[in-house]
Amino acid sequence: MRLRFFPQILAAFVCSLAVAAYSQVSPAASESSGLPITVGVGANYMNRSFDDGSVLGETLWIDMGLPVSGRLRGLGLEIEGEQIGTTKPTNYNQQREQVAAGGVTYSFYNFRRFQPHVKFMEGFGNAEYAPDNHPFNQTRTVTIAGGGFTYPLAGRLSARVDYEYQWWPNFWVKPPTYTTGAALTPSGVSFGIAYQISPFRRHF
Repeated sequence: MRLRFFPQILAAFVCSLAVAAYSQVSPAASESSGLPITVGVGANYMNRSFDDGSVLGETLWIDMGLPVSGRLRGLGLEIEGEQIGTTKPTNYNQQREQVAAGGVTYSFYNFRRFQPHVKFMEGFGNAEYAPDNHPFNQTRTVTIAGGGFTYPLAGRLSARVDYEYQWWPNFWVKPPTYTTGAALTPSGVSFGIAYQISPFRRHF
């Protein structure tokens, strides 16, 4: 079973972005700007926590800044979809993982053009593997913590390096091979390019 819920989650999030951007208006102005949105895509290099080392995969994300000020300036929302491992599993020592998650981010002030950030997200994950050469999968809720930095390239383009640690609870549930209730804990880095979409605008 593939991660079929990701398109629905992505569609719902994009709709929420549109509603939020449309609602950001000022009664005293003739024009209003919406919330800044950034779309990114890249590659990841993750340890799947499955005793087979680190592998390449794909990742995409959408960030939305929030209209806050003071110490909360830099707070935002993020939705992320990723696949860890691109090859369909053929035996027990191979695995492919798919994750769809969303949560909060916080970007700090720029330091020599580098802008650090941290994030915390919750979502769903599906792990595919093939015990006894027969395809099998497990789906779990996933908690993600991480951080990284962005660096401006040209115009609205920027580069992003991101580290994350995932926690899949109660993954190994068949003793004695594995401890009952042990978690799956993938971790690694991603490298990508992001494009900042111009804030939505409307006249009234």
